[in-house]
Amino acid sequence: MGTRTSLVLWDLDGTLLRAGGVSRDAFTEAVGGTIEHPEEKVSFSGRTDPWIARALLEQAGRSADEAPGVLARYAEALGRRHDQVAREGRVLPHVHDTLAALARAQVRQGVVTGNLTATARVKVTALGLTEHLDLAASAYGDDAPIRDDLVPIALARAGGVPPEAAWVVGDTPHDLQCARAAGVRCLLVATGGHDLAELSALGADAVRPDLAGAVALLLER
Repeated sequence: MGTRTSLVLWDLDGTLLRAGGVSRDAFTEAVGGTIEHPEEKVSFSGRTDPWIARALLEQAGRSADEAPGVLARYAEALGRRHDQVAREGRVLPHVHDTLAALARAQVRQGVVTGNLTATARVKVTALGLTEHLDLAASAYGDDAPIRDDLVPIALARAGGVPPEAAWVVGDTPHDLQCARAAGVRCLLVATGGHDLAELSALGADAVRPDLAGAVALLLER
């Protein structure tokens, strides 16, 4: 008999939600409007916002020392787009039902995301996902620029949850990598930029097309 799941740590973009092109637009504004279509040259998928800021600056031939200013402007720019996120973003399939079912099972749910704390809050509040998420038992891109460092921070903030009692749920190889770095089980869903075949080849504990049926899996001992 395995350890009962007491904590699920959710990735946001591509796993729980899509914010449309709002993050791209806010980052473009934050770097001064000098980088057109930045996602074509710098992949945002699975990366932390500090990593993205430095990569965009490097692409533009500018100093990484500008990154703190870019991140502050990005947070402000996304905050001003709260209503745009609500209009253009969407919650992904089976998310509401899955969050509610885990809450009924008394499983604590945080997030592990490359988003800054402030930008993560904009997205989840704009799309109505705050009811079952414990945003304190979570870790964000401004906690550490390297995603592998985020899960231990979230486990500690959740009161020292042991790795064997937690799951990371995400949609990219980076989600699996950060889960493995912390000794946490990982479910990958093909609702982001990686298809089911690609994710299935990575060796995660479970891979699904979406969150349908995920509750029973996450509650298995």
